[in-house]
Amino acid sequence: MNQSKISVRYSKALLLAAGEENQLERVYEDIRLVYQICQEVKEFLDLLHSPVIKPSDKKNVIHSLFGTQLSALTMSLLDLLVHNKRESFIPDISRRFLDDYKQHRGITSVLLSTVSPLDRELKGKVISLIKNTYHTEVELEEKLNKDLIGGFVLIIEDRMMDASVLRGLRRVRQELTRTGLENR
Repeated sequence: MNQSKISVRYSKALLLAAGEENQLERVYEDIRLVYQICQEVKEFLDLLHSPVIKPSDKKNVIHSLFGTQLSALTMSLLDLLVHNKRESFIPDISRRFLDDYKQHRGITSVLLSTVSPLDRELKGKVISLIKNTYHTEVELEEKLNKDLIGGFVLIIEDRMMDASVLRGLRRVRQELTRTGLENR
């Protein structure tokens, strides 16, 4: 079975089980934590991918790392994945679950890159504009990027709007290169 199918099946099963047990919000927060650890702690990924470490040792590390922070449902999923030798799929399953949860709740993920942080009022206007345009709830992630020089880059799901000074400068350079004026 390919990686994508495995991630989809476990994610959907967890979403269904969490919904049936009225633990959807709790499991969402749990999986956000698990995914964050997968993204930030290289040693955790090394543990998950190691063929040398025994499954019982992997379970012990997972239990000691997360302790009582995770719900019983989430912990049972992690135990099941280790038992079925699918622990290397934890990052993919987590990412997929977060996406499935957002789709289920009608939430659109938005990434806004700027040179400096937005104030509360401007951030509210951006969220309101996106909410009204796309008729959806908005999860806004801000990212600072000094390379932009000014302006912003807005990514809504798979669409990007680049209104940065950097993009404008690149366009001018391309135009100069195309016309042959750059090297004179």
